[in-house]
Amino acid sequence: SPVSGIANDLLSAHKRLNLIQERKNYLLISIRAKSEQLSSQVSNFVGDLQKKVSRQRQDVTSFVSNGQNWILGISIFLLFGLTRLYLYSQRMTKDLESITYEMEQLSLGRVDSKKPMAHRNDEIGTLVDAFEVFRRDALQRLEVTAELSEQKRLLETIFDNMNDGLSVFSTKGTLVAWNSGYQNIFGLTDKDLRI
Repeated sequence: SPVSGIANDLLSAHKRLNLIQERKNYLLISIRAKSEQLSSQVSNFVGDLQKKVSRQRQDVTSFVSNGQNWILGISIFLLFGLTRLYLYSQRMTKDLESITYEMEQLSLGRVDSKKPMAHRNDEIGTLVDAFEVFRRDALQRLEVTAELSEQKRLLETIFDNMNDGLSVFSTKGTLVAWNSGYQNIFGLTDKDLRI
């Protein structure tokens, strides 16, 4: 009968609908399980990634901090070095000015200047030692010149005040020096005796 055919068709449609409903529920449960599993994996991946980023951030911060400390240390070292270089150049300039002044004084004949106070083991120290040699030589020259002047004055006094006549001739036979006794013995005037 036609009603029983429809009923069978309805029953068969209902069974298929129940089967579809069960498959739908199974698929939803399966999708939820996969979704939760995927969500858990994503959460773990994101957590690991955040840990890595955090570690890298700490490493970068530590590296930058170390770099800043190195830069600060190098800057302090350079500042110290530049300060020391400046002070050294100031001292060198002062010593050179002192030596230059004393050498100028020595060149002007002022031998009473004292040795510049520059205790150094470099070229400036060598200049100080050379200055002292020049000063000693100048002093010796002045002493020798003074002794020679004194001897000359003494000899001129003796020569001029001798009672005897005295004359000195060159190797060519030219009269070079004479005293008043020589003039008196021969009756010569100053005009007669010219060198």
